[in-house]
Amino acid sequence: MDFMQVAVGMIPNREGEILIARRTSAQYKSGLWEFPGGKVEQGENVFQALLRELREEIGIRVISAEHWCRLGHDYGDRVVLLDAWVVMQYEGEPHGAENQPVKWVLPEMLSEHVFPEGNRRLLARWQAEAHLFVPA
Repeated sequence: MDFMQVAVGMIPNREGEILIARRTSAQYKSGLWEFPGGKVEQGENVFQALLRELREEIGIRVISAEHWCRLGHDYGDRVVLLDAWVVMQYEGEPHGAENQPVKWVLPEMLSEHVFPEGNRRLLARWQAEAHLFVPA
């Protein structure tokens, strides 16, 4: 069974929305929505992976981020460890740098989007705690 550690960027805006992206057809669980981020590569720590993935995936440079939570999920064919960080400051305008759709969504609207099963506890926790992370 494969094990994968994933750096996840929780990126709130001043309106209380969070950025989500749609997984591309080449990705596991394609077509579903996710929080931006990706696999921690060999030789990287989680924070380095977060910086790289957000630069590659949505074209931003992270200035500051705080570790928020770590949740695991067993998909049967792989175990995924989601290491979530709240991005407090960044440079650039988030966009689908890999031609994937991205959009800002209010926490209460997240349930209208289909996410991979491993994200369900992350979604529930964000909906309960999002008010703590609205940037000034």
